[in-house]
Amino acid sequence: MGDLLQRQILQLALGAAAGGVREVHTGSAAFQQKYMRWAQNPGEIRLSPALETALLNWKSVPPLVKRTSEGLTIELRGARLSKPADLQALVQLGELFLRKSPPFEILP
Repeated sequence: MGDLLQRQILQLALGAAAGGVREVHTGSAAFQQKYMRWAQNPGEIRLSPALETALLNWKSVPPLVKRTSEGLTIELRGARLSKPADLQALVQLGELFLRKSPPFEILP
């Protein structure tokens, strides 16, 4: 994907928070192919095997995840979770993200 297009996607997804983010090279080849990974401090990003596995196995709309000093946000744009199992899977995904301390963004 071209640099200009990536920046436009980041701007749409993150708004003003897109300034100063750089691509993070972390995770397996399959993970890097499925998700865009961006952070203001790429050296602080650590992707646990459990979190990578959970994201690779995620069956719903790919999540837009933002973690900053203000907290964690997981968005499923255009999706509606109506089954209890789907809601529980989202909660479990959030719990995995909360176990990580540095701020990060992982985009579909």
